[in-house]
Amino acid sequence: MNEDDIVTLSNPKFITAKQMLVVIFTIAVVLQSISYFIPPSSWLNWQLLVFITSTNLGAVILA
Repeated sequence: MNEDDIVTLSNPKFITAKQMLVVIFTIAVVLQSISYFIPPSSWLNWQLLVFITSTNLGAVILA
C-alpha cells in the first residue's frame, strides 16, 4: 500500500451514494436469487435471513 492508496481511501467520496445503492441492490438480488434455488425448510425464515444478510453487507460496505 502506497501513499496514493491511503489518500484515495481517506477521500470521503470514495464511493458515491448512487454507487452504494447499486452495490446493495446487487447484493440483495444475488442473495435472493440464491435463496430461490435452495429449497428452505421455512420460506419466511429464509427470506428474513437473506434480508438481514444483505443489509449487514450493505452496512459493512458503507462503513
